Amino acid sequence: MLKYQLYTLDFFASLLILVLVLRMIIRLAGGAQAIITPILLLTDWLVRPLARIFRPWRGLETAALPAALIVAFGQIIIELLLRGITFWKQPGITLPTIGVRALLQVTEIILQTATVVIFIAVLASWLRLQGPLVAAATGLAFWMLAPIRRLIRPIGGIDFSPLIAMFLLLLAGQACRDAIALLRNFL
Repeated sequence: MLKYQLYTLDFFASLLILVLVLRMIIRLAGGAQAIITPILLLTDWLVRPLARIFRPWRGLETAALPAALIVAFGQIIIELLLRGITFWKQPGITLPTIGVRALLQVTEIILQTATVVIFIAVLASWLRLQGPLVAAATGLAFWMLAPIRRLIRPIGGIDFSPLIAMFLLLLAGQACRDAIALLRNFL
Protein backbone atom coordinates (compact mmCIF):
# COMPACT_ATOMS: atom_id res chain seq x y z
CA MET A 1 0.00 0.00 0.00
CA LEU A 2 2.83 2.38 0.88
CA LYS A 3 4.40 1.81 -2.54
CA TYR A 4 1.22 3.00 -4.28
CA GLN A 5 0.88 6.00 -1.99
CA LEU A 6 4.45 7.04 -2.72
CA TYR A 7 3.95 6.50 -6.46
CA THR A 8 0.75 8.58 -6.45
CA LEU A 9 2.44 11.34 -4.45
CA ASP A 10 5.42 11.37 -6.82
CA PHE A 11 3.17 11.39 -9.91
CA PHE A 12 0.98 14.32 -8.84
CA ALA A 13 3.85 16.34 -7.37
CA SER A 14 5.92 15.85 -10.55
CA LEU A 15 2.93 16.79 -12.69
CA LEU A 16 2.38 19.99 -10.71
CA ILE A 17 6.09 20.81 -10.89
CA LEU A 18 5.99 20.24 -14.66
CA VAL A 19 3.04 22.62 -15.05
CA LEU A 20 4.86 25.20 -12.92
CA VAL A 21 7.99 24.85 -15.08
CA LEU A 22 5.85 25.30 -18.19
CA ARG A 23 4.33 28.39 -16.63
CA MET A 24 7.80 29.77 -15.99
CA ILE A 25 8.85 29.48 -19.65
CA ILE A 26 5.63 29.48 -21.71
CA ARG A 27 5.48 33.23 -22.26
CA LEU A 28 8.72 32.99 -24.21
CA ALA A 29 6.81 31.01 -26.84
CA GLY A 30 4.48 33.91 -27.53
CA GLY A 31 0.98 33.59 -28.92
CA ALA A 32 0.26 30.15 -27.47
CA GLN A 33 -2.88 31.32 -25.67
CA ALA A 34 -4.57 27.92 -25.96
CA ILE A 35 -1.78 26.47 -23.83
CA ILE A 36 -1.17 29.45 -21.51
CA THR A 37 -4.73 29.75 -20.18
CA PRO A 38 -5.05 26.24 -18.65
CA ILE A 39 -1.55 26.50 -17.17
CA LEU A 40 -2.43 29.82 -15.53
CA LEU A 41 -5.69 28.42 -14.17
CA LEU A 42 -3.94 25.40 -12.64
CA THR A 43 -1.13 27.35 -10.98
CA ASP A 44 -2.41 30.83 -10.08
CA TRP A 45 -3.22 29.80 -6.49
CA LEU A 46 0.45 29.06 -5.83
CA VAL A 47 2.31 31.47 -8.12
CA ARG A 48 0.36 34.69 -7.60
CA PRO A 49 1.36 35.24 -3.94
CA LEU A 50 5.01 34.60 -4.86
CA ALA A 51 4.80 37.00 -7.84
CA ARG A 52 4.79 39.89 -5.40
CA ILE A 53 8.30 38.92 -4.33
CA PHE A 54 9.74 37.39 -7.52
CA ARG A 55 9.39 39.68 -10.52
CA PRO A 56 9.55 38.44 -14.15
CA TRP A 57 13.03 38.38 -15.65
CA ARG A 58 13.74 38.34 -19.41
CA GLY A 59 10.35 36.87 -20.21
CA LEU A 60 10.55 34.17 -17.53
CA GLU A 61 7.88 34.11 -14.85
CA THR A 62 10.34 33.63 -12.01
CA ALA A 63 7.69 33.19 -9.30
CA ALA A 64 6.90 29.75 -10.73
CA LEU A 65 10.37 28.44 -9.83
CA PRO A 66 10.08 28.93 -6.04
CA ALA A 67 6.55 27.54 -6.32
CA ALA A 68 7.97 24.39 -7.93
CA LEU A 69 10.60 24.18 -5.19
CA ILE A 70 7.91 24.47 -2.52
CA VAL A 71 5.95 21.62 -4.13
CA ALA A 72 9.08 19.42 -4.35
CA PHE A 73 10.03 20.23 -0.77
CA GLY A 74 6.51 19.39 0.43
CA GLN A 75 6.55 16.15 -1.55
CA ILE A 76 9.79 15.04 0.13
CA ILE A 77 8.48 15.92 3.60
CA ILE A 78 5.24 13.97 2.97
CA GLU A 79 7.25 11.04 1.56
CA LEU A 80 9.40 10.93 4.69
CA LEU A 81 6.33 11.07 6.93
CA LEU A 82 4.59 8.30 4.95
CA ARG A 83 7.68 6.13 5.43
CA GLY A 84 7.47 6.79 9.16
CA ILE A 85 10.64 8.86 9.25
CA THR A 86 10.43 11.77 11.62
CA PHE A 87 13.08 13.83 9.89
CA TRP A 88 13.43 16.33 12.73
CA LYS A 89 14.62 13.49 15.02
CA GLN A 90 16.84 11.68 12.50
CA PRO A 91 20.53 12.60 12.42
CA GLY A 92 21.72 13.53 8.95
CA ILE A 93 18.28 14.41 7.63
CA THR A 94 18.24 18.19 7.70
CA LEU A 95 16.19 20.82 5.97
CA PRO A 96 19.18 21.79 3.75
CA THR A 97 19.55 18.18 2.48
CA ILE A 98 15.82 18.06 1.78
CA GLY A 99 16.16 21.42 0.01
CA VAL A 100 19.03 20.15 -2.14
CA ARG A 101 16.98 17.10 -3.15
CA ALA A 102 14.02 19.35 -3.99
CA LEU A 103 16.28 21.58 -6.10
CA LEU A 104 17.66 18.54 -7.93
CA GLN A 105 14.13 17.25 -8.59
CA VAL A 106 12.99 20.55 -10.07
CA THR A 107 16.21 20.82 -12.09
CA GLU A 108 15.66 17.33 -13.51
CA ILE A 109 12.11 18.21 -14.56
CA ILE A 110 13.33 21.44 -16.18
CA LEU A 111 15.96 19.48 -18.13
CA GLN A 112 13.43 16.84 -19.21
CA THR A 113 10.98 19.54 -20.28
CA ALA A 114 13.66 21.30 -22.33
CA THR A 115 14.60 18.00 -24.02
CA VAL A 116 10.98 17.24 -24.93
CA VAL A 117 10.39 20.79 -26.20
CA ILE A 118 13.42 20.58 -28.49
CA PHE A 119 12.37 17.13 -29.69
CA ILE A 120 8.83 18.35 -30.50
CA ALA A 121 10.22 21.38 -32.36
CA VAL A 122 12.61 19.24 -34.43
CA LEU A 123 9.92 16.68 -35.21
CA ALA A 124 7.47 19.42 -36.15
CA SER A 125 9.98 21.02 -38.50
CA TRP A 126 10.64 17.70 -40.24
CA LEU A 127 6.97 16.75 -40.54
CA ARG A 128 5.74 20.34 -41.10
CA LEU A 129 3.21 20.12 -38.26
CA GLN A 130 1.03 23.07 -37.21
CA GLY A 131 -0.89 23.99 -34.07
CA PRO A 132 -0.57 25.85 -30.77
CA LEU A 133 1.58 23.17 -29.11
CA VAL A 134 3.97 23.14 -32.08
CA ALA A 135 4.12 26.95 -32.14
CA ALA A 136 4.91 27.04 -28.42
CA ALA A 137 7.55 24.31 -28.70
CA THR A 138 9.17 25.98 -31.72
CA GLY A 139 9.31 29.35 -29.97
CA LEU A 140 10.80 27.85 -26.82
CA ALA A 141 13.27 25.71 -28.76
CA PHE A 142 14.44 28.74 -30.75
CA TRP A 143 15.10 30.58 -27.47
CA MET A 144 16.95 27.59 -25.96
CA LEU A 145 19.04 26.82 -29.06
CA ALA A 146 20.11 30.41 -29.78
CA PRO A 147 23.29 30.27 -27.62
CA ILE A 148 24.43 27.01 -29.24
CA ARG A 149 23.65 28.33 -32.73
CA ARG A 150 25.86 31.35 -32.05
CA LEU A 151 28.76 29.01 -31.24
CA ILE A 152 28.18 26.31 -33.86
CA ARG A 153 26.94 27.32 -37.30
CA PRO A 154 25.09 24.83 -39.54
CA ILE A 155 27.48 22.48 -41.32
CA GLY A 156 26.54 21.67 -44.91
CA GLY A 157 23.09 23.14 -44.33
CA ILE A 158 22.44 20.84 -41.34
CA ASP A 159 21.77 22.42 -37.95
CA PHE A 160 23.38 20.29 -35.25
CA SER A 161 22.37 22.57 -32.38
CA PRO A 162 19.28 20.50 -31.36
CA LEU A 163 21.38 17.34 -31.26
CA ILE A 164 24.09 19.01 -29.17
CA ALA A 165 21.53 20.59 -26.84
CA MET A 166 19.65 17.32 -26.31
CA PHE A 167 22.92 15.48 -25.62
CA LEU A 168 23.95 18.08 -23.02
CA LEU A 169 20.47 18.09 -21.47
CA LEU A 170 20.40 14.29 -21.22
CA LEU A 171 23.88 14.29 -19.68
CA ALA A 172 22.89 16.89 -17.09
CA GLY A 173 19.60 15.05 -16.43
CA GLN A 174 21.50 11.82 -15.74
CA ALA A 175 23.76 13.67 -13.29
CA CYS A 176 20.64 14.98 -11.50
CA ARG A 177 19.09 11.50 -11.36
CA ASP A 178 22.30 10.05 -9.92
CA ALA A 179 22.47 12.78 -7.26
CA ILE A 180 18.78 12.28 -6.41
CA ALA A 181 19.35 8.52 -6.05
CA LEU A 182 22.24 9.19 -3.66
CA LEU A 183 20.14 11.57 -1.59
CA ARG A 184 17.15 9.21 -1.67
CA ASN A 185 19.34 6.49 -0.14
CA PHE A 186 20.60 8.99 2.40
CA LEU A 187 17.16 10.37 3.32
